[in-house]
Amino acid sequence: KITKLYGINFKTTPSQKGVYSIGEGLAIGGEFNMEGQSKTFIIKEGNLEITSNLKITNGFAAFIVQKGNIIIGGTVTKMEGVYIAQKGIFEAERSEKQLTVNGAFIGDISQLWQNRKYIGEENELGKVQPAINIRFDARLFTQTPPGLEKLPTSTWELK
Repeated sequence: KITKLYGINFKTTPSQKGVYSIGEGLAIGGEFNMEGQSKTFIIKEGNLEITSNLKITNGFAAFIVQKGNIIIGGTVTKMEGVYIAQKGIFEAERSEKQLTVNGAFIGDISQLWQNRKYIGEENELGKVQPAINIRFDARLFTQTPPGLEKLPTSTWELK
């Protein structure tokens, strides 16, 4: 079955409502309207590339990369959603911009930390702002994407 979602054609094999399986890499960015239903996107083989700021509206989203990396562009400063790199890493272009994530990163983010070189101004408490600011988003619980009903553990795998 071929499905067109956000201007991208890909094959889907929904094992449950709202779960989309993509056989190859995917590049995304911009504003995604979930149309009132949270969704989970599984990239089976290939990378997930975040090419511009990513905003999720009317629901929440999870992106699971099973065999590949999650690559974040150097101009990206804001992302929303849950991002899981099962057998890969989070990569990033070298950038001096702060990255703010409303959601969660699960996986090896060491390369991402190495390449984000933002140094912010001191706040009122005399603390410097972080290069990567990951904020918990309550939509993970109030609008849980399908397949994430149980919090992931080291042996967790979406089937």
